[in-house]
Amino acid sequence: MASFKAVILRDRQKKDGSYQVKIRLTHNRKTIYIGTPWSVDKTQLTRSYEIRDRFTLNESGRLIERYQQAAARLGMEIKTMTAAEVLDYVERDVKLREAAAAKVANDVLFTLDVADYTKNIAHKLKVTGRTGTALTYAFLESCIRQKAPAGLDINQIRAPWINEFMQWYMNGRNVEGRVNKASSAGMLFDRLRTVYHRAQIEFNDEENGVIRIPGDPFKRASRPIVTGITMRAISLEDMRSVIEYKPLKKYKVRISADELAHDIFCLSFLLVGMNAADLYTASAADNGRITYKRKKTRAHRKDEALISIAIPPEAEPLLKKYADPDGKNLTNLYRKYKSLHILNIALADGMRKIREVLGIDNLVFYSARHTWATLARNEVGIDKYTVHTALNHVDQFTKITDVYIKPDWRPIDEANRKVIDYVGFGDLKV
Repeated sequence: MASFKAVILRDRQKKDGSYQVKIRLTHNRKTIYIGTPWSVDKTQLTRSYEIRDRFTLNESGRLIERYQQAAARLGMEIKTMTAAEVLDYVERDVKLREAAAAKVANDVLFTLDVADYTKNIAHKLKVTGRTGTALTYAFLESCIRQKAPAGLDINQIRAPWINEFMQWYMNGRNVEGRVNKASSAGMLFDRLRTVYHRAQIEFNDEENGVIRIPGDPFKRASRPIVTGITMRAISLEDMRSVIEYKPLKKYKVRISADELAHDIFCLSFLLVGMNAADLYTASAADNGRITYKRKKTRAHRKDEALISIAIPPEAEPLLKKYADPDGKNLTNLYRKYKSLHILNIALADGMRKIREVLGIDNLVFYSARHTWATLARNEVGIDKYTVHTALNHVDQFTKITDVYIKPDWRPIDEANRKVIDYVGFGDLKV
């Protein structure tokens, strides 16, 4: 846990003989000093250079209390952050709250810049490792700034504005020149609603009757309706075609985008639809098993979405090809790609090339996961509960029961073996 203390630095005496008071932040054995507007001289210090001036201690104590409250809001996530990241977050948080408090104190209509607040949420998610979710909030921030370049205040978020925002986005085009989809508009709607409700929790004080952000405009707004949902699962024949796909170009040193996408797609399928995020971060296999906590759902489950997959023989050549030379991780993807975001871009580019060559319109990287589940349930006859468990989803109905039951991975291993055999993976020319 981060600790804060008001101190002075002996070797930083000013020309007038005084010392600037600093707040010392210590976290994970790292120390950072934060400047303050206060100064003290030797008469206000003890012999050991501890601050004894009552005014300075009171003022710095109030600031430290605000820093401590901001750090506490990070919860257990603070353990994964560096001292610099903690400092950046608490300073942002304190500044935002001071600005809000000042307006309320002056009996002025409460205001909150929605784009800045969204940026703060994205920053917190990023430094705590939830980079994928952080990108969606960063995208929302970008859209807000485009739609409202003069700024968007929290009081402007009403049902008509939300509907106008959704229509504005739906009429636009993405970087590829395609019309924005209702699915991505729905994601923006959900993220904006979360931002609004999160601000209400932070700035309203219902117990004391202080409602700075009233109502719920999203109840009267229209969320974009997704019609004709594209199925990501592909047919058995198409799956076999993808497995036997040969890269357009072979390089001696580097791996082409379509070769990478093909290999990781096949590896995902062989490992029960394992996500790219988990292939990027999972620890090395142990005793022929890959045990990891699914990144997408670990924060929503008491068991942190723990799952263990037996490595099928068909996956071993690919795991050897992408082996981590340090033996730390399951693959070397974290070494080859600076971030998961960059890896996802490379995979999307490669899947696009494979899709164009094979003419499979709905083929994306996630098709590996969807196809495994579809074949398991519809063709191989695996019961829905086993498929659900294998996909490592969040289940509101069984999550309490699961706490009492020791995990048994054998049904998943047996299901995976049946799916791989049904596809005939071992007989195909990979």
